[in-house]
Amino acid sequence: MKKYLILLSFFIGCIAQAQTTTYYYDLKVSSISVGNLTVSKEIKGNQKKFTADSESVIHLFGSTTVKTHQEVVYKNNVLISSINQIWKNGVLNDETQVIKVGNDYAITKNGTTNTLSQPIDFSSIRLYFSLPTNVSKVFSEIEGIYKNIIAKDANTYQLSDNGNHVNSYIYENGVLTEAVINHTLFNILIQIKE
Repeated sequence: MKKYLILLSFFIGCIAQAQTTTYYYDLKVSSISVGNLTVSKEIKGNQKKFTADSESVIHLFGSTTVKTHQEVVYKNNVLISSINQIWKNGVLNDETQVIKVGNDYAITKNGTTNTLSQPIDFSSIRLYFSLPTNVSKVFSEIEGIYKNIIAKDANTYQLSDNGNHVNSYIYENGVLTEAVINHTLFNILIQIKE
């Protein structure tokens, strides 16, 4: 009996362990490396925790160091909470928090809170880990809004906010290998590291 309890305890311990996937990316502007991005997904039971951390130095009208931190939690494939923070030269420049409250979400961006009454089952951080097949809109944790996404082909998708900015995402074997993020003054190329 004691052997069975030990074996059962070992088996339950193995099942309860988290499964973690991590990808490393190079950030480039005009083909020049400006920083790094690390994204992780941890699965533990019915909960998924996604994180993204980056640091880059942009030389445009002087030098600006940008650090970002994002943490997003899903339970049963529904977003439960997220926080996104952007620092410029060591000063918090932008912060967005999303918290599920009942059937709604409280979205607080830089101190101003709004309510969203739609379920969030696919957000932008998930683009690093899975093809957005059968998805027509993606929730941006950074901006606190939905964006439209369309497939250009089997491995290329475009995300847009009503046409103002169009970001492209390219996949190989279901993993994001490259993305082009459209900014007003420049584009950022995100490339997976070998």
